[in-house]
Order: sequence, then C-alpha cells, then structure tokens
Amino acid sequence: MSTVANTALRLVPPLEALEEPAVVAEILADGTIRTRTPEARSRVTESRPGWTSGVVSNGEWIMCWERRSA
Repeated sequence: MSTVANTALRLVPPLEALEEPAVVAEILADGTIRTRTPEARSRVTESRPGWTSGVVSNGEWIMCWERRSA
C-alpha cells in the first residue's frame, strides 16, 4: 500500500533542462509593440478612440494584447 510519504513527483522535463526564456517583444513607453526576433510578428487588430488591441505571434505561440489610452 502506497502512502503520500512514499510518493515522489517528477517534473517533465526537469527544470535544469529548460532554456532561459527569450524576450520576443517589448512594449515601448508610447504603447507600441516592438518585436525582438525575426520570426515574431506584431499587428494591430482593432483601433478606436481610447482602445487598441493586437497580437504578437511566431507560428508556435500567440500573445493577445489590449491597451487603453486616457
């Protein structure tokens, strides 16, 4: 019979095997998005007074963003 004290958890992959995450985009002081890698793309999907939204992606992941302005 197994008890909690005898159970071990293993992370897959181990934390030691993970690479340091890369910065793929920056949000600038004026609210614009600047990509840092050639494969990343940024686009505005909606823009109206006081509100802007868009996406940054590279084919393997996607990040949606929204920005309010005063």
